[in-house]
Formats: sequence, C-alpha cells, structure tokens
Amino acid sequence: MPLILFLDDAIERVPFLRRGEVIHYVRSPQEFKDWLQANGTPDVISFDCDLGEGLTGENGGISCAQWSVEHGFLPERVIVHSWNSGDATRVGIIMQEAGCPIVTIRPFSPKTPHMWLD
Repeated sequence: MPLILFLDDAIERVPFLRRGEVIHYVRSPQEFKDWLQANGTPDVISFDCDLGEGLTGENGGISCAQWSVEHGFLPERVIVHSWNSGDATRVGIIMQEAGCPIVTIRPFSPKTPHMWLD
C-alpha cells in the first residue's frame, strides 16, 4: 500500500481520493516541509500548485517541488493534480529533471476523480 503525501489547500478534495491508500494531507509549504523532515520520503507526492492567497507560482507548489529536490526528498512517483497547467508543467519538469521515475500531470475535481495508480 503506497504512502502518499497530498499537498493541497482545499480539504474538500480529500474525500474524493481512492480509499485504501495511506494519505497524509498537508495544506501549505511549511506543513509540506515539516512533514517530510519528520517522516522522510513517501512513495508518492501529489502536488497542487496554487495553495491559497499568496501561495501561488514560486510561493506555492513550485517552491515545494524545488525544496524537496534540494533536500533529497524524491519519491518513486509524482502526481501534479493542479488545474494551473503552466505551474503544473513546471513542477513536473523539476521533478523529472531531479530523477523521479514517474511523473504524471492529472488535474482532478469531484467530477473527475483522481486515480493514483494507472
């Protein structure tokens, strides 16, 4: 069963995740960093890019991806579930260039459920 770190400011997305996985939900870059430092690298990191007011672009999911690379937290799989396609692509590139073997960009909402594993 994969261990998933799910970064998103919208807690209402969590109930739509597939059951059975071990999912740790964090809402901000600081919670993201704190969780990784306390727990180590999960099997999967799922990134949102826009994390609320003031936490977009370089201050949101992109900064979290850059920080995880700089500190060696590179999971086996990365999912970018943001609807912000430009920033989602940047996060995907950051993680691919760092050597993450599987990087998927797949936005989701209650109408388009998220699938962790293909």
